[in-house]
Amino acid sequence: MAAVSASSPGGGWYGSSSAASAMQINQGTSPGQDRQSQERQTGPTAQRPTTNQHRATQISIEMPEIDQALVLFGVKGPRRTLELAQIDTLRHGQDGLLFWTLGKEYKKLRGALRYWFSIWRLSHCDFVKFARIRANRVIFRGRELPTDTIYDYNPRPPNAEYPPISPHEFELAFASCSSGCVFSLFHDCIEPPSGTFALERIPKRKRAIDLNEATLEHAWGIQAQYVISFVHMLFYHCLIFAATFGFWGWWLVKHSDDLQNAAVPLTTVAVLLSLFWGSAGILKVLREPS
Repeated sequence: MAAVSASSPGGGWYGSSSAASAMQINQGTSPGQDRQSQERQTGPTAQRPTTNQHRATQISIEMPEIDQALVLFGVKGPRRTLELAQIDTLRHGQDGLLFWTLGKEYKKLRGALRYWFSIWRLSHCDFVKFARIRANRVIFRGRELPTDTIYDYNPRPPNAEYPPISPHEFELAFASCSSGCVFSLFHDCIEPPSGTFALERIPKRKRAIDLNEATLEHAWGIQAQYVISFVHMLFYHCLIFAATFGFWGWWLVKHSDDLQNAAVPLTTVAVLLSLFWGSAGILKVLREPS
């Protein structure tokens, strides 16, 4: 049988066809079934994702707002209303740096002319209530401590005394000298304050106040107070009398025998200064507003 099969015409073709059919039967698949299996694995072409179907998802995460520690510092500047600074005290570890910053802000808000030439000099600060009545317009409303929880300080009412820091303590802190004071031989040098005594007692606002808003809003902080400087008053008096004595000397050089006319400016200035000092305690206009 093996010999007949090998010598039969077309026996080779018949053998390969049978083998192919046997393999196809053994695998149990057909061309149609292959296409169906491929579609099940990859899915229909219409359902495949395209570039236009991709959408970027934007996630908005709200970060918690960090509390601030702002000291509101009011200063009488060149305008009719107060100039208000909001000083962040989170970076101030001790009272010395805080009062140094207050002095720097005072110089900027006061204005160059008032800072250098005014007879009213910074003495201390009062704990006050401010009112924003218009955009960038702040006025003084009274002397009191805040009870709102947006202000952080200790002790709080009703356990807090008013003022939490006395005027004398403020005065010593503002008058402190640096380590290399060149006038140590001529005045009493006071070392800068240390610790956190003032930082704990000055109300610190947790949110900044928007000065550009036009609505009424109240806020609490500290306001600069003033006293008359004896040194400045003495300087201006000497300056005034120096001009009259200069005229006196010039007139006597030209008119050596006319002493009466030479003393007219000096007498006039002396009378006017006496009138000024006599009315300074009566006329409110001559006092620096608080």
